Amino acid sequence: MSIDVAEQGVQAAINGASNLLPQGLPNPPIYSKVNPADAPIMTLALTSTSLPLSKVEDLADTTLAQKISQLSGVGLVSISGGQRPAVRIQANPTALASYGLSLEDLRTALSQANVDQAKGTFDGLHQAYTIGANDQLISSDSYRPLIIAYHNGAPVRLTDVANVIDGVENAKQAAWANLNPAVILNIQRQPGANIIAVVDRVKNLLPQLKAALPASVQVEILTDRTTTIRASVSDVQFTLVLTVALVVMVIFLFLRSLRATIIPSVAVPLSLIGTFAVMYLLGYSLNNLSLMALTISTGFVVDDAIVMIENISRYIEEGESAFASRAEGFRTNRLHHRFAYRLAHCRAHSSSLYGRYRRPALP
Repeated sequence: MSIDVAEQGVQAAINGASNLLPQGLPNPPIYSKVNPADAPIMTLALTSTSLPLSKVEDLADTTLAQKISQLSGVGLVSISGGQRPAVRIQANPTALASYGLSLEDLRTALSQANVDQAKGTFDGLHQAYTIGANDQLISSDSYRPLIIAYHNGAPVRLTDVANVIDGVENAKQAAWANLNPAVILNIQRQPGANIIAVVDRVKNLLPQLKAALPASVQVEILTDRTTTIRASVSDVQFTLVLTVALVVMVIFLFLRSLRATIIPSVAVPLSLIGTFAVMYLLGYSLNNLSLMALTISTGFVVDDAIVMIENISRYIEEGESAFASRAEGFRTNRLHHRFAYRLAHCRAHSSSLYGRYRRPALP
């Protein structure tokens, strides 16, 4: 089952259980198409010398995170730094008690005054109207004149019993990038998505996202997991090319035969091309394990090519025909592999016996 099909099933289950959930949930249930054990494939840092970090996080949440999460292969974009803007109400228990109020009375008054629901409807003969008014309070200035109760016929406002300030949701969390306070975006891929392709899509989108941000906000790439992957691919490419060049040079220097030199120079690249073709048809991609396997298999091909050509050339120099020399070279190559296998097996067996029956060292 693909992850997109599983996503539809999870969303259907959440929708079916929505009526069973408590009414006071601050946010509806969410899900993400990521493996929790996977590290982020890319980390971005947003800094600003003039804007507060609460504004920077709001820009990161509304501009960067939503756009990046829509890219193919991106499973989750999480924001770190704890600078989400919020209004903090610092209640004074002594002032509340003087008016005969409790903290629960204050909480109830705030929750009733900060709702976003329809206020009613007008039904006519031909049309119906819904009265909509946004009662959500988004700043400290909107909260201060709020009436929470009446005492002796006089209104008790929020500023009478609490201190209202504009702040952040969690003042005990922060993030830094190169000694500068920052907002961090961690990008995780979907299981099975190609890391290099996903990172390239994010990098191609970054110039458009930077243009949509204020000039005072800087976006910096902190980590990129593809750096080591690209370096590994480049190193393996260099190793493979160097291997082919060394094989051709060694055979030419020792055999001094252009015909014998052409054989490995064609056999090794063809074997690599055939391997890449099979990997492409099976839907495999390059990773550290497949690159290591390619390097080792290239060594096998090089070893076989050198042994075969050296044996054939030796038999031809001894007066054998070309067909007989090829047959003897093939047989010698098989004996060479069989001897190498038995030698490795004997070494492994002897080392295990030595570890099992060795005597204790003298004091």
